[in-house]
Order: sequence, then structure tokens, then C-alpha cells
Amino acid sequence: MINNLSELHEAFVEWIYDHSDRAPLGDVDFQEFSDEHGLDVKESFTLLRQCKERGLVDNRHSTMGTPIANLTGYGREWVKQRKERRSDRVLRIAAARNGLLRWLWERKQDGAYMPIVDDVLKSPESMFEGERLTLPEIDRAAASLRAKGLISGVMVNERFGPVRAETTDSGDRCVEQCEGNVSEYEQRHLAGHTTYNIGGDNKGIIAPHGQNIQMNATFVEASKAAEIVKYVEQYRQAAPVLNLSPEASTELAQLTDELEQEANGPAPDAGRLRGRLQRVGDILNSQVVGGALGNMLATGALELIALLT
Repeated sequence: MINNLSELHEAFVEWIYDHSDRAPLGDVDFQEFSDEHGLDVKESFTLLRQCKERGLVDNRHSTMGTPIANLTGYGREWVKQRKERRSDRVLRIAAARNGLLRWLWERKQDGAYMPIVDDVLKSPESMFEGERLTLPEIDRAAASLRAKGLISGVMVNERFGPVRAETTDSGDRCVEQCEGNVSEYEQRHLAGHTTYNIGGDNKGIIAPHGQNIQMNATFVEASKAAEIVKYVEQYRQAAPVLNLSPEASTELAQLTDELEQEANGPAPDAGRLRGRLQRVGDILNSQVVGGALGNMLATGALELIALLT
């Protein structure tokens, strides 16, 4: 018996989604999926029950002897968003870069010297939203990491990045301080620049090294920006189950995208972040959204505003 059926949850729900259009009333007999993964009847029904508990599938039309599943509205939206993320080139580039860096760091801790970069494709670090990244994507990720000084390695004419590589001291710090998130690491350590973290609403003049610089905005620390990015991700995970009108859903999607872009920028502006967070809180506190989850997210937006004040 498989020790951990949770490893199949995401693949199972997407498989049901891909086969729903061919099934009457959306009822999907998933015996083929069970056979493919070596599941017996007991394991098949256990998998179905576990995914039901997550709110992703149902079995309202099934008979007692046949494992049949139906997608819930939440499950259908979850798969759609997963597929959209999977086809997003920006997200794929980030996943390849971060995954490769973490994998090289792990090999270094294991005592491996200059492992073959392509071997990352045999590891979970090369998976993105249930799909294996490609060799060209890994090659470009290796080239990017080398250009940023996070890895060093052996170069050949046929490739953009090194074919054998290991993490540098900077690469080690990126993994150990930022869990291998290259964008977050770069925000904290802008190469070749001095970062001035200015609290409050200071719009006066500062003079580093005797140079006068007029400040027209208040910038936030990387740790606070990271909290905003985390909040955006929490909202996106909750969005499918919120009672949003189409108008509110569209506006909140745009606002959270703008929050993420601003927070991930080299100098996040506190004023712009506060304004968008206030609007997010207003929408979530309105009659458009009900329930404890909406209230919790609204409170989270207001707490972030206070953090930026």
C-alpha cells in the first residue's frame, strides 16, 4: 500500500478535471488513474475521501462499488489557476532558478563536487505545478544564476549556463537566508548598491557620502515587502471560495497583482502599497464578501497598513 496518498492529491484532481468533459454530469470513473498508480479499491476510495476533505472533489453520483468523482466548483477553479500558473513563463523562470539553486546547495551539503546540472531534472526541485521543467529552462536558469554570482561552474560552447556547477558563498546565503528565493535575496542585497531603509513618512533630504538626494517617497524594508507578498499568496489561495461578485473579483485580482509587483520591486513605495491595501480591505469589508475568511483577510490588509505606517 502506498505510504502517502497525499502525494497524488494534485495529480488526481487535475486528472478528474481533464476527464470531466467526457463524462455524463461530470461523473468520472477514475479506475484508469488507480491502475496507473497501482492503487487497490481501498486506496482509491481513501484518495477520494482525502480530496473530498480538502473540498476539491465530491462523489455525489457514485455507486458503492465504483470509485467515481466529481469536481467541486472550488476544485475546478483550483485546477484552472494551476494550469494558468504552469503556463506563465515568468513563474516558470523563477521556479527553475530557485529550484536549481536549492538543488545545488543540497548537493553541496551532501559533499558532491560540481554535480551535473542536468541531474536536477531527476529531482522534485525541477517540478513546477505538477509538470517537469525542461532542459532549456534549466540551462537558462543556470546561466542566470551564474551571471548573478550565485553559482560557478564549467562552461561549454553549446550551453548558455554551466554544465557542472556548485553554489558560491552568495548562493549559500540565498538558500540559507531566503530559502533559495533569488528575487527576495536580491531585494535584500542589491549588488553594487547601498540600500537605505527609511522609516516613517520622511520626504526630506538625506546626504549619503556627501551627496544630496531628494526623497519623494517612503520605501519599505525587504522584510515588510515579503509580508505583503505572503499576504497576496494567501488571498489567491482563498479567492476561489470567497463569495465575490465578478466586479470585486476582477478589481481584487488587479490590486493584488499590483501589490505583488510593487513589493517585489527594487524600492517598494509605502504610499502606493498602503493605498492598494486600503482598497483591498474596503472591498473585503463590504457587503460583497461574507464569512470569517473574508473578515480575516480584511483584517490582514489593515494590519499590513499599520506595519507600513
